[in-house]
Amino acid sequence: MEVEQNLGELIDNDPLRMYVDEPMRLTAATNMIVFAVEMYKASFLHNNLDRYVKFLTMTNEERIPVLLELMNQNLTNSFVICTVFENYMKAILLYKNIVVHEFLSTVEDEDKKKVRKKQQEQPMHLIDPEKINLSTILHPQMTIGFSTLMSPKYMAKIELPANLVDFLNHLKVPRNKLHFQTSLTYTTSKSFIEKLISMDEFICVDMVNLIKKVMAVQPEAGQQPMA
Repeated sequence: MEVEQNLGELIDNDPLRMYVDEPMRLTAATNMIVFAVEMYKASFLHNNLDRYVKFLTMTNEERIPVLLELMNQNLTNSFVICTVFENYMKAILLYKNIVVHEFLSTVEDEDKKKVRKKQQEQPMHLIDPEKINLSTILHPQMTIGFSTLMSPKYMAKIELPANLVDFLNHLKVPRNKLHFQTSLTYTTSKSFIEKLISMDEFICVDMVNLIKKVMAVQPEAGQQPMA
């Protein structure tokens, strides 16, 4: 436990060190998935998934008492799901030693602008990270965004199931409305509920199994997930 705590503190204080320290990188990646799983398990959506499923077959009279609550949670659900998968996707990239922090870009430095643009277009590894000052090329607090992660070349590395990729692309629209939302809506369908169930299983089963698999090989890489 002491090793995990020390690694966690090091990551918080100097996240760029993970690119030259494999145990730190593995710890950061695993902890990101742990956070994603626990965030989802604490969410309204996960704890009320049965209500979303039952809503499809309810009569209009039965729907009235629950509709407002589902509407109120609709945007929050989109934010939670996208945040969960954003953490998961960055973790997968870190496992593969791909840079998730943004390359610095300045108007004055054309080379930096080109590298930053290249990162937006495709996953990038660092060449000889031990031999360079990482703080001069990477932003320690800024990581690549959701839209970049969802691009085809990044998805080829992350390898999310196609149905989840479609689902996340669908959720990007309401998620982005969180910054300027003027009305409440809730739409559902059999296909949407099937995707919710598939997503729930991926997070609660596949993600948790990945954490256990990594920790079995490298016990110090992460914290024990809750059951």
